Amino acid sequence: MRLIFLSFLIISSIGLSQQRIGFDLNYRQTSLNASISYHKVFAQNWLISGAVNFGGKGKYSVDYRDFSNTSVFTSPWDEVNRPVVDNNAEYELRRYDVSNRIIAAKIGLGYFHSFDIKHGIRGHIYGQYGQTFNEIRGYYSGSNEGVVINKKSTIHSVVALSAELYHTIHLWKKFTLYYGLKTPYYFTIDKSQFDPKRSVDNFNGLEPELTLGVTYLIGDC
Repeated sequence: MRLIFLSFLIISSIGLSQQRIGFDLNYRQTSLNASISYHKVFAQNWLISGAVNFGGKGKYSVDYRDFSNTSVFTSPWDEVNRPVVDNNAEYELRRYDVSNRIIAAKIGLGYFHSFDIKHGIRGHIYGQYGQTFNEIRGYYSGSNEGVVINKKSTIHSVVALSAELYHTIHLWKKFTLYYGLKTPYYFTIDKSQFDPKRSVDNFNGLEPELTLGVTYLIGDC
C-alpha cells in the first residue's frame, strides 16, 4: 500500500512539474542545423528531455595528395571507391567532396541550477540515433591523365552520445535564452554502408557544435 502511495506521489509530481519546449541553432563547419526539444522537470532540478535534430552537418574535401603515406586512397563509401571505367580506361579515386545533412532523434537526462532570478546553467547527456544524407562528388584519374567526375547520394545510420552544457538567461515572462556547447561523439552502425578511415570524415568521433537557442515555459508552473 505504501509503495502504491509513493508511486502515485511521484507520478503526480511529474505530471504537475514544469515543462518547456525549445528551439536552437547549431553551428559546425560553416553549416547550420536546428533542434526542437521538450524538457520535463522531475525530482526538483532534474530533467527528462527529448529532441529532434535536423539540417546541415558540414562540407569538406579530401585529396589523396594530403595522404601521400597511404598506399590505397579510399573514401568511407564502397560505391565511391569503385574504379570508374570510361572509354575502356579505368579511373581511380583521387579526391572526394562531401556535403552532409542529418535527421536524428535524441533522448536523455539533464540537470539545471539557477544562480539567481536571471542566470543559470543547464547540462544534458543524450543518446542519439539518426539518418545521414550525403552528397558526394568523386574525382577519378587514370593513366591518360584525364579526370572523371562521379556524383553519388548515400544514406546511412549513425548513433551518438552527446554531453551538452549551456548558460541560461531568463529574458521575460516564459522565455529563456541559452547558449553553449554540444559535444556529440558519433559511432558507425553498419560499416558496410559507412566506414570512415580519417578524422576529417564527418560522423566519425567527436564533433562539437556551438549552440544558441530559446525555451518557452508551457503552462503556469
